[in-house]
Amino acid sequence: MNERLLLFISSLQCGGAERVMVNNANHWAQQGRDVFLATFCGSDNDFYRVAPGVRRKSLHPFSSKPGLANPVLNVLSFVMQLRFLIRRIRPKVVVSFMTDANVIATVACATRVPVVICERTNPYMIPSTTRWGIPQSVFYKFCSALVVQTEGAREWATKLVGKQRVIVIPNSLSEMFEKCPNHTRKGRNEIGPILVTMGRLVSSKQFDHVIRAFAKVSPRVLGSKLWLIGDGPEIANLKALSQHLGIEDRVVFWGQVDDPIPILAQADLFVFTSQYEGFPNALLEAMSLGLPAISYDCPYGPSDIIRSGIDGILVPLGDLDQLTAEISGLLMNDMRRLSMASRAGEVRDRYSIHSINAMWDGVLEAVSRS
Repeated sequence: MNERLLLFISSLQCGGAERVMVNNANHWAQQGRDVFLATFCGSDNDFYRVAPGVRRKSLHPFSSKPGLANPVLNVLSFVMQLRFLIRRIRPKVVVSFMTDANVIATVACATRVPVVICERTNPYMIPSTTRWGIPQSVFYKFCSALVVQTEGAREWATKLVGKQRVIVIPNSLSEMFEKCPNHTRKGRNEIGPILVTMGRLVSSKQFDHVIRAFAKVSPRVLGSKLWLIGDGPEIANLKALSQHLGIEDRVVFWGQVDDPIPILAQADLFVFTSQYEGFPNALLEAMSLGLPAISYDCPYGPSDIIRSGIDGILVPLGDLDQLTAEISGLLMNDMRRLSMASRAGEVRDRYSIHSINAMWDGVLEAVSRS
């Protein structure tokens, strides 16, 4: 194939966008494409490693020294370096992830080469300007395509670049979860019903709602337990809340774990209570193991993943009373919960690495033709 591509992102440190970028780079290199991947910084701090066939390139700020770091000069420096790289390697398409990189990519390409930009977070939670004070809306209009992760984000993107250039591509399952067998439960849990949730313990995830709901459900469902997987600044407050509600003996804080699959596989029901999301990977991963899910219908992602009434239940955002009622109802109704569990694992097909890679291949083909 030998088609040359340039991929651009701020860094390859740990994060969902970075994982997807590296997956794309490795996938396209395996297809025989000549892939370059550029970042704002060097590769020393890379969390994700690219395949041997992917060539890493680094851009450098005009100055990072205190007192000399001029935002405008740094932007101009990044633009000029990326433009020089584009002229030198002559890619057929440039693919950029995240707001700051997207703005620089659109300026650097300047009609010379098609550029696909991708927003990876909830667009309504993104500041209207980059960290350099540049409105992204001014430059996004010059992209060949704008990729977002959910149908909810499509409306925002359409206002920026028009309907024809907006493409929805969700995250795929990570390779670890895709390779793991489906653990769909076939009957009652012998150690008692287990409610589980997962994510970074920050206020926007609203794990206190899960604890409060469980405190009301627990007396009705004998032997029930609540497990929380993750760590973060809210952990002390959440532990204090469980003690205040008198349920600390039934709540387990697992902390951050490298492999949550053995923990999730023992559970009966997954609960998700975020205020907002870019794309809820934790929800997708739990359902891939055969866990039915109850989730707030937050912007955005849960309504894309959950087919309410089939493999889970969507609850109006912030409605703690209904959340409590739905948790109680599913934990006490084995037949309905197991029916949903039997369908939850179907996310494996809808969000497989192969399926999502094919969507990205389609984007490259479309912009190459235009």
